Amino acid sequence: MYQRLIAEIIDHVRAKAPHDWRQIDLIYIAVGRSIEMKIGVDTAEGPIPGIGGPIGIPRAVDELRDLILQPDFVIDDAAGQGAGSGAATA
Repeated sequence: MYQRLIAEIIDHVRAKAPHDWRQIDLIYIAVGRSIEMKIGVDTAEGPIPGIGGPIGIPRAVDELRDLILQPDFVIDDAAGQGAGSGAATA
């Protein structure tokens, strides 16, 4: 389930990023009702820090947060889908 949500988030951000992107960094921090999100995009012409508005946040981000807050949630590292495996590169 979480792999599908991560893939949906990555696909959404990739589709909204500049055509010449090389790396996308998305950081989403939620503590209680406080939410912070940062998106940085590296392009051939250099970094574009702090993109947020033009890319937008897909509904899958909130679904993923709700899922990982479940007491029985486990990341399946054996399948290579650990917490750090969602990085997007060109």
